[in-house]
Amino acid sequence: MKEFLDRVYEKDSDFGAIHHTTADTPEECVHLLNHTFADVQFGIEVLMEPYASWFRAQDHRVAYRYYADILRMLAWQRPGGRFLLKSPAHLWALDILVEMFPDCSIVVTHRDPLESVASYASMMESLMNGRTVDRAELGPVVLEYLAAKMDHALACRERIDPERILDVRYSDFIADPVATVRSIHEHFALPVDDELTQAWQAHVDAHPRGEHGEHDYGLDEYGLTEAAIRDRFAHYLTSRHP
Repeated sequence: MKEFLDRVYEKDSDFGAIHHTTADTPEECVHLLNHTFADVQFGIEVLMEPYASWFRAQDHRVAYRYYADILRMLAWQRPGGRFLLKSPAHLWALDILVEMFPDCSIVVTHRDPLESVASYASMMESLMNGRTVDRAELGPVVLEYLAAKMDHALACRERIDPERILDVRYSDFIADPVATVRSIHEHFALPVDDELTQAWQAHVDAHPRGEHGEHDYGLDEYGLTEAAIRDRFAHYLTSRHP
């Protein structure tokens, strides 16, 4: 794995600023969903037809049953812990998460679509591995995908106990990550003490924002406008969630 990541960063030295990971540090759990071939592992495949439409029509319980089996295997190997899992792909299946894991706690991070859409488009372009990309064509496709995913997530939330979900603003997390994580623990009645808080702060101090470089992107690069994004995300922006 280390050799693979070394080649990735050698080929695209800027990718670390977009999505930095190493062979022995945490990574998104989306990789546990790819075994049924109905997933968003790389993010690119769900932007392309006919896979895009096929994916949205699937019963994602199939993928999540396998996902749950893998987690059970990991729990058997390392009993007694609590899993901390993260992937934007779960927005396609919040209701299924609760169905499969009745005691789960869900944190939904909210970021201004004007930032997130352009950021995602930039990441998708980077994942094209040097292929020529028509940015003006890529941007609207990314916009529709992300907005459709959020619409689906909002619909799922209507069927979920609101106490099971905590909404967190990305800007709050960036401004004060320790206080934000503490609020998450307190909301879900998870243990928190001075030793744990100090460990969080030590991690924040050791890994300042931008340590792997800055991710630069702009709406106009991808044929997008503020008006178009706000219009497509209107349902989300006017919802009761941050």
